[in-house]
Amino acid sequence: MNKTPQEIRWKPKDLARILYYINDNFDEWYNDNYNFCVKAKEDTGVIWDARSIYNMVHTLFKVTEDYLKVGTKSTTCTIIWENREIYDLMKQIYMRTNKRMKESNQRVTRGHKNDGHILNSDQITIEALMDRPCLIEEIFHLCDEKIQKVVNSAAKSIENAEAEYNERINQIARYRSELIKKISETNKQISETNKMCEEFRKF
Repeated sequence: MNKTPQEIRWKPKDLARILYYINDNFDEWYNDNYNFCVKAKEDTGVIWDARSIYNMVHTLFKVTEDYLKVGTKSTTCTIIWENREIYDLMKQIYMRTNKRMKESNQRVTRGHKNDGHILNSDQITIEALMDRPCLIEEIFHLCDEKIQKVVNSAAKSIENAEAEYNERINQIARYRSELIKKISETNKQISETNKMCEEFRKF
């Protein structure tokens, strides 16, 4: 029986091709992760679909983040530890993403200083994120944080909290599903609008 692309192990050269493509087109990647993966699939010619590409890069991003923040080498996606080129490319993507988010925060801070307003760090982060399209990757990251909080809370009283725990996990899953759907729809509308504007300019 032939294996589907999702069942075939990623080869380092194919993964490196995707990561080089992200680094070479970082602005597009940062602004719209998932739709960029559709384009990456077409331009690089890898056998994996956009969802598989997105999931792989997202997982590698989390693995890289854990390693750089706390020094933990995850056993998930060990290809990053087996191939130095893959690690270096992911580290570059992670560092550039962090830098871009910090720059967004700083722009919001300067703007509110000019307006005579003083915001705390949480407010600055929230408003910075509102200045650009919300990324699916951020939804997954937010869901991971929320689930961890639920796990920590449930661990204190497992017997009494089991029902509440399951309900909250289900609520988080529903939020994630709806948010991803809305983001994908919004990104599609933005793409269509940009295309229409470009056609109008050429008219």
